[in-house]
Amino acid sequence: MSKVISVKKKSYLSGLPDIDIDFGINPIKSLDRRDLIRYLEEKYNNGENIHVAAVGNLNLYALKSAILDLASTFEIPPSETFAMTKGLNDSISIAESKVKNKKVKDYFDKYPQIEEYAETMVGVGRNLSMHAGGVIISDKDYPMNRFIALQKCDDIYASVYTKDEIEKMGFVKMDILGVNALTQISYCNYLINGKWDVAVEDHKETPEVFQFIKENVRHKNVFQLETPLGKKCLKDLKIKSIQDLANASGLIRLLGTEDGRKLYEQYRQNSKLVEVGDNDSWKIQLAEEIKDPENLKICEEILAPTYGVMIYQEQLINLIVGLSRGKYTFNDGNKIRKKLGLLVKTHGLIDDVQASETQIKAWHKDLFDLLNVYLIPFLGKDGLESDDPDVIDFINCTLRTKKNGRKILPIPEKGILNWFVIGSTYLFSIIHSVGYSVISYNQMYQKTYHPVEFWTSALALTTKYSDFIEAMQSESGINILPPCVNKSSYNFSKASESEIRFGLNGIKSLDKAAAEIINKRELGGEFKSVKDFVDRVNKSVINKKVIRNLLFSNAFNCFGEVRKVYAELIAINKNFEEEKAITNRVIEREEFEVLTTNISFMPEDQKEAKKYTSLEEITPNSVASCMIKIEKIAEKTTKNNKPYLLYTARCLKSNTKKNLFCWNAQATLKVGENYIFPVSRNDGDFYTLKA
Repeated sequence: MSKVISVKKKSYLSGLPDIDIDFGINPIKSLDRRDLIRYLEEKYNNGENIHVAAVGNLNLYALKSAILDLASTFEIPPSETFAMTKGLNDSISIAESKVKNKKVKDYFDKYPQIEEYAETMVGVGRNLSMHAGGVIISDKDYPMNRFIALQKCDDIYASVYTKDEIEKMGFVKMDILGVNALTQISYCNYLINGKWDVAVEDHKETPEVFQFIKENVRHKNVFQLETPLGKKCLKDLKIKSIQDLANASGLIRLLGTEDGRKLYEQYRQNSKLVEVGDNDSWKIQLAEEIKDPENLKICEEILAPTYGVMIYQEQLINLIVGLSRGKYTFNDGNKIRKKLGLLVKTHGLIDDVQASETQIKAWHKDLFDLLNVYLIPFLGKDGLESDDPDVIDFINCTLRTKKNGRKILPIPEKGILNWFVIGSTYLFSIIHSVGYSVISYNQMYQKTYHPVEFWTSALALTTKYSDFIEAMQSESGINILPPCVNKSSYNFSKASESEIRFGLNGIKSLDKAAAEIINKRELGGEFKSVKDFVDRVNKSVINKKVIRNLLFSNAFNCFGEVRKVYAELIAINKNFEEEKAITNRVIEREEFEVLTTNISFMPEDQKEAKKYTSLEEITPNSVASCMIKIEKIAEKTTKNNKPYLLYTARCLKSNTKKNLFCWNAQATLKVGENYIFPVSRNDGDFYTLKA
């Protein structure tokens, strides 16, 4: 298993160590995260003494889940409850929802007993489960079962206590997570050199890879970078090193708030200047914000890797250490950082806090209670002196009244105060960011220098074939060949430097049958005809359904085209006949059914769709014409009772499904019909149909 390990050390004051281990599974040997936990159990458990267990989760009732369980208890038809919950806003009370939505009112008028109990259940434990990644290992002198109640989840011990309760008892939680990108990197290396244990760090930084990163903004199947925000960062920012990739990774996490977006824009401008050779502009800008020469030198050194912008937790901690002239250690700084982070838990994000004059004043007081101890005393005579009205009003908590009458607190857009405001919302760890970016870079390296192996491994680890095949063809110019009983491997395989062969296991219902076909082929040589195939294979494994799926996946292509093979199958076995006529439409439909994509038999409407943009190709905050097929229509209403339509649509160019919002509630589109419409996409990856 490939792994990336990060350990963030904390002082006694700031809590226990936080250990994260990301693993790639080994599909060749069918090993996954659970096998690792079982290995740890075998290594450390001693008879009745349990030293290894997964961390438990206590799942709590939310309003909707409480209503659903109560409705089941009172034997209310599920269809009625589901229809009502679509209009229920679980962030407000049932009484308020009844006023805003007639369906909600009618439901609770009919079933008052549900309303009576539902809200009292919110926050009550619903069930116990197992944490997605948390594992605890106790010392040999402290068997876990003497201190913690345990449960069995799929033959793995798990604590009944939650993560927070475990840590209060002094046990250290480790996150052992499976990362598909690590699996893909190892699988690709295995295809290149036949070894599974090649370390991900073996791939060196090269200019060609970073050039490929800049030119190819789709990045399907590249960790972190295939998301809309990832693509935006790649398009906007200077990316010439893994450090730059790590900076982009950290910035992605900041784009959820207004202040974070401003910081992103500042980084974008500074990095562009550095890219054209202007290495001093950000330093000059920093000097305008920080007047004290010693403080300026400290800030320059800490912020140099990020061009004068604070992105990482460690930068905030090092600022506290540096500006305090060593009075506070790194561990103390981490404790202070966590205290800043508690502002969000206590008050919410600054954008939300601004909605209430009382909340913003409470937030400001708690922030300056920290700054007055850990920052301001060390800034010197020029520290916070400023003629900037925003800074003055921010320090004094002077609210400004906007045109709509709303009062807000101005937030300094630059400088040390701005950094600590950002630090009170969310900053990513540089350890995680660099580790994740090494993964991303290695995938880009493989895609640049070993594209066939890269896409072969990617297809072997997904079931979204059509989406990957379309990206593979447009990004790397690699073609996909149909499955073949005489040429296909169990999984996807390299056919040439520009072709990948579809694997037999990718055909619907062919798991055991794929192994049987390959076994018979290896023992007796290639199949000479359909009859030879039918005669040699095990009839209990290769049944009528399997043969039908092989036929329509075009896996018998070595014996002739589909209609010819179909006639031969009928001649061999009269019971095989099912279709009255094998039309082009039948062949296209059936191939898609058994492969979830079309390879040999491209439908005419899909050929037409090639003239248009696929939904995936629409860049954020833009509009493009797409050819889509409507598969489902749902009538919806917003929390404010504004009606809209939600379409489940298939993009006929990429053959992928997306949900499309349509704010024209009077639109008359029909299920099963094809349409060409402009579609918009925003930063949050929401698609809107301009019908």
